[in-house]
Amino acid sequence: MKIFRLKEADFAKLLGVHSKDLPPQCKNIIKKMDFRYRKIDLRQRDKIIADILEKIDSNTFSIAGSSRRPQWERGWGQNLKEYARTKDIYSLTPKFIRGGQPIRLNRDFIIPTSDRFEFDFVDVLRRWLFIKYFRDQDAIYEFGCGSCQQLAILAKLFPKKQIIGLDWSLASVKIIKRFNQFNNTNLIGKSFNLFKPDFNYRLLPNSAVLTVGTLEQLGSNFEPFLKYLMANKVSLCLHLETIEELYEGQNLLDYLALKFDRKRGYLSGFLARLRELEEKKRVRILKAQRIYFGSLYHDGYSLILWRTK
Repeated sequence: MKIFRLKEADFAKLLGVHSKDLPPQCKNIIKKMDFRYRKIDLRQRDKIIADILEKIDSNTFSIAGSSRRPQWERGWGQNLKEYARTKDIYSLTPKFIRGGQPIRLNRDFIIPTSDRFEFDFVDVLRRWLFIKYFRDQDAIYEFGCGSCQQLAILAKLFPKKQIIGLDWSLASVKIIKRFNQFNNTNLIGKSFNLFKPDFNYRLLPNSAVLTVGTLEQLGSNFEPFLKYLMANKVSLCLHLETIEELYEGQNLLDYLALKFDRKRGYLSGFLARLRELEEKKRVRILKAQRIYFGSLYHDGYSLILWRTK
């Protein structure tokens, strides 16, 4: 079966930019890493879709929410142990990002050659975003930093900036301490509950806020955290999340993603709420962009960029 490969032009199209706008770091990753994949035939596609529907209907998925805190503590604890042993950033990859299965690209399923395909794709995506949007910020806060893989990249890109990772998991704070020990950095780790934000904890002026796959766990209960961000008058918020408003229900794979997200109780209504606030001139949405890439079940890396007024 024919093998395809993502190249600079493919990434540029997915990100909505020209190839010349990709930073050298991104181009080096695209050139160096294995972005080969094969397409699937109709019979394989039907089987994947049937398997997804069967899984959704099986009621075996855990539901997002505050009750999952112990599971996240265990999960990030696994990453902590592995990172302490290997000192390798790749070991900070969340365990739910698995190789050996189909993933989504341009509203279809593909079979990657490399088990690292999703990690490496996201590595290109995040470096492009961080370099493009965080250059002029004095401080960067990642809420729901989890396994801290984004913080590791931020620390290397911006060694002179103040970078803070916040999560309700104690394991996340311990990962940050380990990273500082191994890399002679000064990342700050802090315990923070997005369901019950501490309004006494104030963000520094001219700071950026980052979330990656974090808001999905809030479901429709995002208002307390949104109020916290607005109270701090953040100059820039960047979210890489699954965004229901950017799906099109008449497309089969989008329909499956919506069905999956609603089954899991994932993020719902967030972009619509920002649009309401924009109409009231309380926030400004700088970008809401679908990134046509994701895991087996949904496109989890769409972009929302906004700031308070």
